[in-house]
Amino acid sequence: MLKTIQRLFAPPVFEDEDKTRTAFYLNSVSLSAVGVLGLYLIVQNLAGPGFNLNVVDYLLLGFIGLLLVARYAMLKGYVKIASHVVVGFIWLGLAFQAQMADGIRDATFFAFFVIILMASLLLGTRGMLFYSALSILMGFGLVYLENVRGGAIALDSSQNFVRDITFVFVLFAIFLYLVTSNLSNALNRARLTAQELQKNNEQLLALQTELEARVAARTRDLEIVTEVGAVAATILESKRLLQEMVKLTQERFNLYHAQIYLLDDAGESLVLAAGVGEAGRAMVAAGQVVPINHPYSLVARVARERKGLVVNDVAQTPGFSPNPLLPDTRAELAAPMLVGDTLVGVLEVQSETMGRFTEADVNVQTTLASQVATSIQNVRLFEQARLQAQLEATVNAISQKIQSATTVEDTLQTTIREIGAALGASRVSVYLSAQRQNGEPTARLY
Repeated sequence: MLKTIQRLFAPPVFEDEDKTRTAFYLNSVSLSAVGVLGLYLIVQNLAGPGFNLNVVDYLLLGFIGLLLVARYAMLKGYVKIASHVVVGFIWLGLAFQAQMADGIRDATFFAFFVIILMASLLLGTRGMLFYSALSILMGFGLVYLENVRGGAIALDSSQNFVRDITFVFVLFAIFLYLVTSNLSNALNRARLTAQELQKNNEQLLALQTELEARVAARTRDLEIVTEVGAVAATILESKRLLQEMVKLTQERFNLYHAQIYLLDDAGESLVLAAGVGEAGRAMVAAGQVVPINHPYSLVARVARERKGLVVNDVAQTPGFSPNPLLPDTRAELAAPMLVGDTLVGVLEVQSETMGRFTEADVNVQTTLASQVATSIQNVRLFEQARLQAQLEATVNAISQKIQSATTVEDTLQTTIREIGAALGASRVSVYLSAQRQNGEPTARLY
């Protein structure tokens, strides 16, 4: 019930803040005026010999109805029109009352100050200036009428004067309350706005600091990737390359451990090829192998899916089994080592801090893994080319020495000696067959 009454007398709310504020004042003015005028009618008639309404009372009732109509128009959104109607008719009512009663000496004339204040709240500066000028003119008009009429002015009784001035004071108090509450609300809004602005500035500063830290971290990470890539380009030996890569990765990124798995020739398993420290060397020496179809292994999953993955709490991973050589591992990140669409292996890094890795870390380590994969591929191609060149040089040297032999026995001895030296064999044998092929004897080398 109480909420229904509150909604009935509540001012409307519009999208325009100024319109909403004016509607609040107009709602307060119209309801206050209705209440004061209604109370005035009741008190006036109760103070008299009986409850008899005269012409003035009917005019006041009509004015109350006009205020209610203006409030209805305000609720429908016609705030400006309703404001002009309310201010204008209240001014006219006071002017009529002053003219009909004691003129310039009537208590209602002092209510023009309230009208000026009302116009300032509802109609703005122009409205305030207009009704100020109009009230001044009304004062001179009342003086003029008094002079024209002549004779002594019959002043109203003290009782009626107190009644009228009380009406003026009540209106003035209402509007003074509206003004002070408006100023108080404005100060509170300004204070809240300042606090919110300060809070937003602090949040923006914190966000800026965080973003700058992220950018600095990403810049540092990319510099590390570039550095590691540059070092990798200078190493032309596979084992040394892999060991140097895991060492630099662990040191530069401040990680607990780093290791590299290489895909075997069959493409079915990942073989640990390099790891940091004693733990890494021990696992490499033990020949640690992870099947590529392993259901729980992070590196196996990365090899299958060809994308970087993170586990920020290894203890919560299904099938997790702590490695006694790496007891402090809390988080893992693995990235595929790809050259185009070809999988070379998997780079895995570990941290002793849960939640250590982010999506940005995945991107950085994936970029690093691709650079390492390219370096490994280049080293393999270089080693193959070097072996091919060595083989061709050895064959050419043996051929030249064989061609310089003058007898069959020298030819066989030279062949055995040079091939054994080239292959590092401790024993080389040549067997001659008595069978002939195309009229020539055949031979087999063992």
